[in-house]
Amino acid sequence: MKKLIIACVAVGCLMLTGCSKKNPQPSPTPSATPSAEPTMTPSASPETVEGLKGIMDAIRRNDEYQLPMSMDVDDTVLVDMYGLSSDLVKDYAIFMPAMNVHATEIILVEAQDGKLDEVRKALDKRMETVEQTWSTYLPEQYELVKNRKTLEEGNVIAIVIADQADAILQEISDSLNAAAQ
Repeated sequence: MKKLIIACVAVGCLMLTGCSKKNPQPSPTPSATPSAEPTMTPSASPETVEGLKGIMDAIRRNDEYQLPMSMDVDDTVLVDMYGLSSDLVKDYAIFMPAMNVHATEIILVEAQDGKLDEVRKALDKRMETVEQTWSTYLPEQYELVKNRKTLEEGNVIAIVIADQADAILQEISDSLNAAAQ
């Protein structure tokens, strides 16, 4: 028994030592796994962002929002989770948390011309799924879902589920208006 305890302590020490080492050089390319937490730089002004991904990047960089770690959303996720394909969507940017303990979700979708109704229906279906998921899970996160904010400007639909949903939606609106001018 004594040998087992010593072995467990030794393994634990090795694990802690291995975890505490720092990589001296940063990774040269971003990984496809969950992204790092948002940096502490202020949001870019609406005039400096381009496209929906630029708007989302500005939101992610704004430390006032305190967003959780996120995962990359690619075309496969867009189809599988949102029911949206390239024939419906011209551009998109989606913030989705890496862990399922946060309901935070920010969706920016620009519909193809004439496809706005179909995009709206797909996003409504996604919101029904999100509501069902969180209604039986974490009550404070379910409140975020119920209090989500939406915006529709031209062919762009924005849905914000977050603690600071009003401020985030205002930043999106300001950015879209600045881009339209």
